[in-house]
Amino acid sequence: MNKLTINNIESLVNESVNITLKDMQGSGTILVGVNNKAVYTKSVGMADVKNHIQNTINTQYLIGSVTKQFTAVAILRAIYDNALLTGIQKENIENLLAYVNTELHKPISYYLSQTDHIWAGSMPNWANIVTLHNLLEHSSGIANLTDLHGYMELSVDQFKVSDLVSFFKDHELEFAPGEHFSYCNSGYILLSVIIQQMTGTPLSVYLETTFFKPLGMSATFLPTKGTVSDLKQSDPRFSPLANGYNYDISDVQAKVVEVTKYEPLERPSGAGSLISTTPDLLKWNWALYSEKIIPKCLLEIMLAPHILTEEENVFYGYGIEVKESSTLGVYYSHRGGIPGFRSDLTYIPSIELSIVCLTNVIDDWEKLMPEIKGLEAGMPITLTQSEKALQATKIIEEKYPIINQNRSKYNFMLVDKAIFKVLEDSKV
Repeated sequence: MNKLTINNIESLVNESVNITLKDMQGSGTILVGVNNKAVYTKSVGMADVKNHIQNTINTQYLIGSVTKQFTAVAILRAIYDNALLTGIQKENIENLLAYVNTELHKPISYYLSQTDHIWAGSMPNWANIVTLHNLLEHSSGIANLTDLHGYMELSVDQFKVSDLVSFFKDHELEFAPGEHFSYCNSGYILLSVIIQQMTGTPLSVYLETTFFKPLGMSATFLPTKGTVSDLKQSDPRFSPLANGYNYDISDVQAKVVEVTKYEPLERPSGAGSLISTTPDLLKWNWALYSEKIIPKCLLEIMLAPHILTEEENVFYGYGIEVKESSTLGVYYSHRGGIPGFRSDLTYIPSIELSIVCLTNVIDDWEKLMPEIKGLEAGMPITLTQSEKALQATKIIEEKYPIINQNRSKYNFMLVDKAIFKVLEDSKV
């Protein structure tokens, strides 16, 4: 008999979380929901250590690359709305899909012409061949700006989008568009600008008016400037925002300290600047997967397993990973990481269940990066940057057992894995 029912999910999850947290000093908030109802929530640790403020269900966190699915949905919604403006009827699915697919496979230069300010007077040749589809599924071959030397040292006067694009645009494509998967924040920064071209509205405003306000996501925002510290000091909307903390993953006596260099949020934009809470992200999941944001035909495009990632049996859709469990079936997930914060947002259609896991204590790899980059430099040029990074990290993890020891002590995201496992096991 299938043991997994709505009535016992709470007790199953509660037991799993308590076991995982027993010997851990994690910090964050977890929420498990069925449809639009939370069936389990738990917060541990501190949002602000200095001022003794604990994390709660209403604590805001930076969610990093989970932002990408919002950007992807915004692109699809903007194209859909434009299709309706041309006179295509909602019911005419064949014509609607033809229009959408045509737009998705147009090159970047169609949306951002050679004279657009974003190119700062010099549009790269690849803008004529890389499509929106390539950007959305990370198959563009464009250099990932966050992997480029000097990204973290960009000065505050280099945060305009044209400056960020100039930072990566003159690099040769890593491969022919569509040939491989290679995770690329650069692509989602370009998508942020393309949305503004499509709608005449900045992405931050478009998300708020089209999605956040209608869905009642009152604690979710895409800031366009400032850091965590700046927002907490200057904007009352962010009074529930947690501070970000980290620990040296390679230190045998690792201690949790506040992040000394927060990410300026004008940089990641649609690639990773979103701030939210676990209840708001449940609202998002429910609305998205119940087709209240985009129609079923577009949701199917977004969730299609377009391309195999560097991980075995993990595919990428548009701003989302597509995975499969032997007991739970196909499910959708995405992780996020930004200095001081990690996130994971999962939806399992077979049981209509969401798992939202947000933390404000993360592992710091700075001391190991020279060794990781050295390993990557010695790997075959046929590997993508994503593949090199994954292989190098695995080698380092095997070399330094302290990495997993520190994770077991501080990594709140292990709670997310434990919940998924107990759900899988209960379906056996």
